[in-house]
Amino acid sequence: MSDIQPPQAFLQGNDIDLKPMTKEIFKKLHPWMNDHRSRRLARHVLPVLEETTASWIQEGKLTPSGVVMGIWTKSQHDSASKNIGFVSIFNIDWINRHGELGINIPNPLYWGQGYGQEAVKLMCQFSFTELNLEKVTAYTLEINIGSQKCMERNKFQKDGTLRNHQFVDGKYENMTVFSILRDQYTA
Repeated sequence: MSDIQPPQAFLQGNDIDLKPMTKEIFKKLHPWMNDHRSRRLARHVLPVLEETTASWIQEGKLTPSGVVMGIWTKSQHDSASKNIGFVSIFNIDWINRHGELGINIPNPLYWGQGYGQEAVKLMCQFSFTELNLEKVTAYTLEINIGSQKCMERNKFQKDGTLRNHQFVDGKYENMTVFSILRDQYTA
């Protein structure tokens, strides 16, 4: 991704930054959206068109129902920084002060390195301290052990299991529902 000038960091972490997404950046991630390993864990089974991914991000702006940020690795030289995925808070209920967290790091080369964990932490920080949410919910496939660990390491509580909720690779899989409340995040 060195051929795209990275946007300025919106939220800064130790190993990653969250930066606004653009259609140009999303185009670079798009080929991974249809990769079997990634899409089966991301809960989409139909082919994802470039136009569809572009409409998902809305240029990273806060919309009435959410915000999407790119996950960028940190580098000593900003030009070597890489966009490896995106994290979002969406389906925001502004009256009841809760939203849903989504994260996708589609390239398996970046799995298991703590990038997702830090992205979730930063997005929760943003959700509680700047959006003034009371609760953030996340849904993960039970077979997605990495996402489950990521939620647990970020103090999310397991709320329950939706049995046979998602059809993946020819069989139904359970979905785990996690949530974190503002006071759990700050504790």
